[in-house]
Amino acid sequence: MTTKLVKLLSHPLESMAMEPSTAQNDRPPAPPAPPAVILASSSPFRRNLMRLHFPDLFYSQAVAFLTPEVDERAIGRDLEPEAMCQKVAEAKMDWILANKEAELVGAQILITCDMVVKYRGQALEKPTSDIEARAFLQNYRDHPSEPVFCINGIVLRDLTLGLQESVVEVSSLFFLPFGDEAIQEMIEDGSALQMAGAFSMDHPAMGKYITGLNGSPTAVEGLPVELLRQKLMAWQPSLPCQLKILGAIKCVIFDMDGLILDTERWYSLAQQQILDRFEIKFTYDVKAKIMGRKSLDAANVMIDHYGLKGRLDPEEFIREREEILDQMFPKSEIMAGVQRLLVHLRKNNVPMAIATSSHIRHYTIKTQLHGELFGKVFHHVVTGDQVKESKPHPEIFLKALDQFHRKDISPQEVLVLEDAPLGVLAAQRAKMNVVQVSSVESAEVKPNQLIPTMWHFCPEQWGLPKFD
Repeated sequence: MTTKLVKLLSHPLESMAMEPSTAQNDRPPAPPAPPAVILASSSPFRRNLMRLHFPDLFYSQAVAFLTPEVDERAIGRDLEPEAMCQKVAEAKMDWILANKEAELVGAQILITCDMVVKYRGQALEKPTSDIEARAFLQNYRDHPSEPVFCINGIVLRDLTLGLQESVVEVSSLFFLPFGDEAIQEMIEDGSALQMAGAFSMDHPAMGKYITGLNGSPTAVEGLPVELLRQKLMAWQPSLPCQLKILGAIKCVIFDMDGLILDTERWYSLAQQQILDRFEIKFTYDVKAKIMGRKSLDAANVMIDHYGLKGRLDPEEFIREREEILDQMFPKSEIMAGVQRLLVHLRKNNVPMAIATSSHIRHYTIKTQLHGELFGKVFHHVVTGDQVKESKPHPEIFLKALDQFHRKDISPQEVLVLEDAPLGVLAAQRAKMNVVQVSSVESAEVKPNQLIPTMWHFCPEQWGLPKFD
């Protein structure tokens, strides 16, 4: 990481002050307070990372966004990727200062960013076409032993003191072997055109193939959050940007489907295949109602919702779905960021268990590719056929806690990791802490924390050892 810190001549906006009103009566409502921090970036990924990792700043309206209008491809073409990235970020800073004076009045910190991926000696920016994006992704696929370097240039300016600092941070990773299906998913939904290097750690098609991370997951997404947090706290200690401690955890219980293993898509495909003959579309609102339920409960909920009573027998639905799923489950893959967390917690002797609504036969089929990992890291597994009640009843989580045989651990010292709203409710009814790992925010449940993928899980927020 390289840093450049300079004291600059005061920019005109930095000495601006609002003229006090002299009127004593009939004053208009006071304007909202200016944001403390402005992130000048059009990237939806960076903006979402600010919302996710600086919630107090965001929800107190202390952060705002601007878009620098800079031709990035015309800057620093003759430079090494690290220097080019820094130069682009500095050009964005200069443009904002020159063109957005009014928006910056009263703000304290201005941030600009740029990111480039360096792979096999080449600088990869955002691809300009599907053809270019596909070429990037195929290159990663064809050379999995080659490291991918994610280079971030960050410029921070203290608008009150006139200090400006330029920082370059480099993270690296490798890709596991992946197929054309993952490439096609990235291309079809447009994600490949939105990120330097054409990939995102949080994308369900690609994030699960990333390994060997050296650095920060957020830096790979374009915003080195911990570096930014350190700088903000050093420059403006009064800003609410400290890392929040959410609990003191002694053991962790994991759901499995859609959290550890990428199996929820198999359920969706199987259910859609059955509903096709009724010309019905299987939708997320129904999926959310049945995730975490036992098979018969889920079948009844779905049949009731779609008005299929008398047309589709629940037992028949389950039998047909089982036949389809038995062909799909053996291909189940580990979800994005999961293996990193499991290995880390096991290395630090944190007790872990699985509490899954899947019955033991399905559990065995789903995990057959990952038996060695599961056997090493989990103290025990509780499956759906070992309990009477379905989620959102807390029975399965209470049973999982009981099987640790640790009288010194209370439910308040347990962390549950779940993806489904019903699982979140079950954990809360067990009086446990719960992190929901989902890209969809539910109006019905309020977990202790919501993160899009396991890459964003921060152990030290829960009193657990920090990642190395």
